[in-house]
Amino acid sequence: MDDNKNNKTQNSAKYIKTFVMLCIAVLLLSVSFIIERSGVWESLFEVLHVSSIYEESNRYPLSVTVYDVGNANCVLVRCDGYNVLIDSGYEKVQNSISDNLRALRINKLDLVILSSPDKKYIGEMCGVADNVQIDKFVTCDIGDTDMTEAYTRLAEKLKEKNIVIEYAKSGDEYVFGDMNLRIVSPYKVYDTMSDNSVVVRLSYGEFGMLFMGDVSKRALGDIVDTNENIRCDVLLAARQGRSGAVTDEFLRIVNPAAAVVCVEQTDYIPDDVTIQKIIDYGCKLYRTDYSGDIIIASSGKDYKILTQFN
Repeated sequence: MDDNKNNKTQNSAKYIKTFVMLCIAVLLLSVSFIIERSGVWESLFEVLHVSSIYEESNRYPLSVTVYDVGNANCVLVRCDGYNVLIDSGYEKVQNSISDNLRALRINKLDLVILSSPDKKYIGEMCGVADNVQIDKFVTCDIGDTDMTEAYTRLAEKLKEKNIVIEYAKSGDEYVFGDMNLRIVSPYKVYDTMSDNSVVVRLSYGEFGMLFMGDVSKRALGDIVDTNENIRCDVLLAARQGRSGAVTDEFLRIVNPAAAVVCVEQTDYIPDDVTIQKIIDYGCKLYRTDYSGDIIIASSGKDYKILTQFN
């Protein structure tokens, strides 16, 4: 009698255990289905992968992150404890530069370079000024060209924060440890906002990178005519790859091994001729609409390009 009772008890326990396991399995399948439909798995993978490329880039003393901010520019340079921001993308993007700075625990920027007073470069710079200490702020002198509303707001914000605006001119240099940032252009004050854009060459040991901002064909021609050293390993193409961003002669002088284009998969696409020139020259092409955030990490001798996707 006791044996029958024990058997029944054991069988009941087995049934209960099986039932609980089935319930857990159904719950897991349901959750997995919901997550898959909602795209959370992809988001989780994206977060983990971004973390992994940041972790890998941290092994190098220099990292240059070109953020995926659509048809705009936003670049964070980190080198031996120094932090430099070049532009800040559109004001409203999924992951703002302020969020990224907070995540990286950066509370001070040693230098901010605003390539152009266009909103594609100003972005949320006012928010950056509110949240982070800015030691030096450099932009272009646009002379008599019309001031954008976004730039007017930014100038007021910088004045409120007692941050002095310095105007970049060719030959200016900013040195942070072993990293050198040299202003390549503008050589003079032009009559268009894009030609006045700040062009910067970064050098760190044997590694070089050129940031072309919003510069257009006339100023690009002046850069070529100076014959100064603007060779680089990696080129951040001007004007999101629009027409006139590069010329054959410019590519020959710069001689980049890789080129990055900031772009978004919308009705806007980079100029086909520009992209083809880059490819025909033999550059490895990286686009933020295909690769997401792009990190160029360098030891000063070699470098590696890491991408959020692909």
